[in-house]
Amino acid sequence: MILYDIWLREAARLTPRRILEARERFGSAEQVYHAVQAGEGRAFFTASEWDKLKKAPLDAAHRVLEACGKGRIQALSFADAGYPAPLRSLYDPPAVLYVRGRLPDFVAQPALSIVGQRKATPRGLATAQRFAHVLSAHGFTIVSGMAYGVDSAAHRGALEGPSPTATTACCGRSWGRGPPSASTRPAPRGFPPGSASATASSAASPWAPWWWRRLKKAAA
Repeated sequence: MILYDIWLREAARLTPRRILEARERFGSAEQVYHAVQAGEGRAFFTASEWDKLKKAPLDAAHRVLEACGKGRIQALSFADAGYPAPLRSLYDPPAVLYVRGRLPDFVAQPALSIVGQRKATPRGLATAQRFAHVLSAHGFTIVSGMAYGVDSAAHRGALEGPSPTATTACCGRSWGRGPPSASTRPAPRGFPPGSASATASSAASPWAPWWWRRLKKAAA
């Protein structure tokens, strides 16, 4: 059940890698929760992790799920069939993926990630946009970030093509009142069918500068 994966990530603040290891050790995120409540499995966690787990309220995860429902956001855990296959091969895959829209089929259709500098030259921006447009016309799913510069240029180019697109936001706040991003502005004709935006942190998470590094990693 996704509720407990959210609890581990958003309430207890365990790292994605440690959540994956805990799932493997206890069987599921729900079993991790029940073990902690029963005072079992303490030897598996560090003292700091155990302290955070004992103090983490399940209500916080319920609130995140409620917000997802209101915002029409789908929450996917590592165990869900809809979780992107390419992310499963990562050493520390996102414990929970929050998705707006419908994720493209990354197995059936070729995909290419385009990310880069915010302060790119006009030529660089034009090249990224044209590159994304041409590749989209040839059946590629373009994956880009939601930042100024090359990321946004690539996203605009992808929107001009017929293929699905996918963007990675640094956090759920980027969909609303988070850091401004050119690519979050509504496109004139909307997203192509089968497109989506995804993030590994909910809107309830406090914004942090290092999220941009996570964004680039997820996109790549």
